[in-house]
Amino acid sequence: MKDNIEELRKKIIQYKKLEKEWKETEKALDLSRKEYETLFEEASDAIFYLNFDGTIRNVNKKACSLFGYSKEEFLDMKKLEVVSSEYRDDSYERLQKLIDGEKLDPYKKVFKRKSGEGIPVEISISVILDENGRPSYIQSIVRDISFRVKAEKQQVVISNISKAAISPISLDELYEEIHESLTEVIDTTNLFIAMYDRSTDLITFPYFIDEHDSEVPVLKASDTDTGTSKIIKSGKPYFNTEKTIKEQVKTGDLDLIGTMAKVWLGVPLKIKNEVIGVIAVQSYTDYKMFTEHDIPLLEVVADNIATAISRKKAEEQIRESEKKFRTLVENAPMGIAYADIEGNLIDINSKMVEILGSPSVDDAKSKNMLTTPTLKEVGFSNDFRRCIESGDIVLSEKDYRSSWGKEASLRYHLQSIRDTDDSITGILMIIEDITHIKKREIEKKELEEQLLQSQKLESIGRLAGGIAHDFNNILTGIMGFAEMLKIKYPDSDSTEGHAAKIIFSGTERAAELTKQLLGFARGGKYNPVVMNINETLTETIQVSEKIFDKTIKVNLELSEDAKLIEADHSQMTQVFTNLFINAKDAMPNGGTLHLKTENTYIDPEFKSRYPEFEVGEYVKIMITDSGIGMSKDVRDYIFEPFFTTKGEGTGLGLATVYGIVKNHSGHINVYSEPGYGTTFNIYFPVSEKNLEIEEIKEESLAIGDATILVIDDENHVRSIADYLLKSLGYTVLLAEDGKKGLKVFREKMDDIDLVLLDMVMPNMAGKETFLEMKRIKPDVKVLLASGYSKEGKANDILEKGVLGFIQKPFKIKELSSAVNQIISDQ
Repeated sequence: MKDNIEELRKKIIQYKKLEKEWKETEKALDLSRKEYETLFEEASDAIFYLNFDGTIRNVNKKACSLFGYSKEEFLDMKKLEVVSSEYRDDSYERLQKLIDGEKLDPYKKVFKRKSGEGIPVEISISVILDENGRPSYIQSIVRDISFRVKAEKQQVVISNISKAAISPISLDELYEEIHESLTEVIDTTNLFIAMYDRSTDLITFPYFIDEHDSEVPVLKASDTDTGTSKIIKSGKPYFNTEKTIKEQVKTGDLDLIGTMAKVWLGVPLKIKNEVIGVIAVQSYTDYKMFTEHDIPLLEVVADNIATAISRKKAEEQIRESEKKFRTLVENAPMGIAYADIEGNLIDINSKMVEILGSPSVDDAKSKNMLTTPTLKEVGFSNDFRRCIESGDIVLSEKDYRSSWGKEASLRYHLQSIRDTDDSITGILMIIEDITHIKKREIEKKELEEQLLQSQKLESIGRLAGGIAHDFNNILTGIMGFAEMLKIKYPDSDSTEGHAAKIIFSGTERAAELTKQLLGFARGGKYNPVVMNINETLTETIQVSEKIFDKTIKVNLELSEDAKLIEADHSQMTQVFTNLFINAKDAMPNGGTLHLKTENTYIDPEFKSRYPEFEVGEYVKIMITDSGIGMSKDVRDYIFEPFFTTKGEGTGLGLATVYGIVKNHSGHINVYSEPGYGTTFNIYFPVSEKNLEIEEIKEESLAIGDATILVIDDENHVRSIADYLLKSLGYTVLLAEDGKKGLKVFREKMDDIDLVLLDMVMPNMAGKETFLEMKRIKPDVKVLLASGYSKEGKANDILEKGVLGFIQKPFKIKELSSAVNQIISDQ
């Protein structure tokens, strides 16, 4: 019994021990269960317990918060309702594989929130066994990978934008690429990119996609308070909804441009903390489309967008700069090229190709600057080598003949190009074709020589005119008295008659010589009339041909419609006779004399090259011989008086031609080369007057009984005038200068019928004397006598009211006619 009691006592102790252990175990299990439930409920991932038919037996808090359902709603769900419909079949297959004992790796799916919004998740599923090791239910751990997916998409967006930034697309294409890439992470139905120029304070909108508004005007940041300008001013993101937009517009805190949005979000585009623009999105329909949670995402992308835009703008600026530079180089008026130190042409503009006379760029590039023979011949290669060796700038001019045959005068500038180590890597060449400049310099020199020649001839002409005037004064007395002796001793066989004839003949020849001098001095245009130059040429050549050798052939090419000119007939005859005689003398062995006339028009371009001409219509006469020609030294002096190559004669022939032509407002030039003949080109301005037939009157001595006052400072002139006038029946009063002449005029003006007045006198010249007499007696009649010609200095006095002019030396018939014409014109 005692043993039984002891045994019982031991069992009771053992039982109590087991009970204690069981309670401790149960307590531990309860704690473990609570810990598990806590872990289950507070897990950061959603956990689903599923029956094998797919129905939900339990979910934790995360599942409820993640998908928006309560636990009761989950437990009442049909199979896999939380899985998006397009993924359900695949989910059933995976459950079946798991039931069949397959082990499944985590996989990604899109589940559906209660709101209908899809949510990307990563799923791990496993089978939970019971205490007997048999499958009891399925555990599904669902992890929200929205942020991971967004981050991955964000990386894709950033990658795409970065790739676009370094691609050869344009800035406009980059904007489109940014728009398309952003669609992956945010709604871009309404999106714009604004750019800000700090130097002008202007906001522009190079990219603008909007459902309602087509464009946004250029804005000045400091003058506006739009969402865009607020971002630019603050450098911070800006988020606004319709409600606050309305409030801010009402209070004036916000300027509304365009249609009001339900929600508006924009972030700055920055480079090194400097705002260069803004990227913004908005929605007109859903105020939940964007939240402030989207700002970090958009900011991250915006940093890359700013970098991409900045880079692309820089590339475009570089391309535009290169384009402008290339355009500048291509359109430069000089050749520009770059060659390496070996002399090979690397780059060349089209002007350089033209200057080198090359048929193409490739042909031009084929020429080496150091080895091409034509470049070596003119010394260009040496200059190129010197520039490489010394690094000095080389400036030079060369006459150049290219390999393709083009000849030109070149001015070039060679300059070394260095790298960052200051080593010479090539030569910049700037070459200008100065052929036209050289030509202009030659033309300028020729014009200067022509001007100098013209001025020299003008000076000589004035000298010749003065000499002719003095000669004519001297000859007046000699000729007058010689003529009187001829009248007194008409028998030329007598000693007195023969002497008078010789003296008179000599004075006529001397008078003709002074006439030529006056013609050269542009003072011999005695009787200008309207004429057809063809008739004068024909008449003159018909007379001149008589002295031509039969071996000289004359060709006439006279324009039938040659226009009229105004000239002195006898002087034109003198011009052509002199030129024909020169042509004859230039063809001692015979040849051809070609005469041609034509109408021509001197335009401004021609005048720019020959400034002595006036713009207008001219008749051109060309007199060409096939004779021996002239050297330049001879051509330079042929129009000077007393210059001759014939060894005889006065040397006044061509000087007279020059003076007469110039006196008729014409121009004459000569072209000649030794052995190639000579051409004289004469231009006379066209006259607007009509052709008139000149009546030739027979002159006869007119006897008168009037009183004539002779005023002349030359004693012999006064003497012969006194003698000739008295022989014609006139009463003569004499005065030796203007002042004494005025004294006589005042005393006897009522008796004086005519004043014979000299033009050039000491004390008081003819012009001043005449004006004073005219003041005293307005209807005074004056006949001007001068050693100068009518069209010279005398013309000015004639225009003041002098009634006539007589050229010294004069003959008795000329004096009789001039005096009678004025006195009889009552």
